[in-house]
Amino acid sequence: MKSISSSSSSSKRGDGSYTTVPEEYDSSEREACFYLYTRPLDSAVLSETNHVPLNHWALVADFVDVTVRTMEGNLSDGKLMPYYHKDYPRGGGRFYKLITLRTSPRNLRRITINNPLNGSTYVATSNNCQSWVRKAAEMISWRLADSLSKFRSTEDNLVVGIGPKIFSIMFGGRS
Repeated sequence: MKSISSSSSSSKRGDGSYTTVPEEYDSSEREACFYLYTRPLDSAVLSETNHVPLNHWALVADFVDVTVRTMEGNLSDGKLMPYYHKDYPRGGGRFYKLITLRTSPRNLRRITINNPLNGSTYVATSNNCQSWVRKAAEMISWRLADSLSKFRSTEDNLVVGIGPKIFSIMFGGRS
């Protein structure tokens, strides 16, 4: 696996694959609520394996000052490559609340670049975006990794993005 360093928002690596990891100048540590973002895979080939529907995963940090960072591993030329965005993911997926932690955007970028799965061979069922997110969560905090390991896509922890903020929707238990 090759080390990835990029100062631009999109750069071509020596092996011909692309990565999107923009520079990050915000090193201020503060509270961030972490969400797991999921959306069904678009590819007909990858969307189902053994009749089990697959979802793309990304890790979203919603900071108290309303800044957002999204971290994900994506398929690029057969490899699992890091992507880091300064906005919410697009594509009509779902957000599931995990936990709140103190961190900085610069720390999240560092973790995105140093994820040991970067550049590894993409395998839809065993080394994919979900594996990448699990490893990133582990690198951020054992508490986040634990929260993610207990994740179940239920309506109880589903939230929806509306405008610049994420608002919780309470299902069940309403009086």
